[in-house]
Amino acid sequence: MELPDDFFENSDYNDLSDHEKDMVEKKIIEDAFENSYRVITKKTTFDDLMDSVSTGNLSSALMAHNPEENPKKEILENMILHFSSEEYEEYGKCVELKSELNRLYPETIGKLII
Repeated sequence: MELPDDFFENSDYNDLSDHEKDMVEKKIIEDAFENSYRVITKKTTFDDLMDSVSTGNLSSALMAHNPEENPKKEILENMILHFSSEEYEEYGKCVELKSELNRLYPETIGKLII
């Protein structure tokens, strides 16, 4: 997943080293996937997520998908790849996301993501 070219417009992002930029982008993607996972699996609502940010209990309400629509197939697949990576190994989340992928996109039933 890549961030839009203008994502960091009007920020100090360009002053960061390449390593720092990579770390910022990784954190953004992690937050977006985690927040989308919570909403997609109905562990929270977008409104509750926003409340958590406003009360300081959560640092970001970034989402990998539009919470007013079903997530796109590619987003779900990318989330599954992310959570199943060697770095995360969160296979329970993968199972839940694969179930949602199969429900929304029946053509994916029985197919591997990798």
